[in-house]
Amino acid sequence: MKIIFEQDSGLVAVLAVKQNVTDLKAAAIKSVPKGKRFKIVDESQLPDDTFFEAWRVDFTVNDGIGES
Repeated sequence: MKIIFEQDSGLVAVLAVKQNVTDLKAAAIKSVPKGKRFKIVDESQLPDDTFFEAWRVDFTVNDGIGES
């Protein structure tokens, strides 16, 4: 699983999660910048490198908001 959020630049950032993390939402809240909405997604949902910079995600439906 990966954590994604929109950066100030408009690009989507992807955070890798250590395998031993059991609470992904708690990890995301601590890792994502304050006020940024995030989603927890399966790696298969990520675009390939060719289209990554063009990738847009609707974060109005999200898994939480960062607090770091």
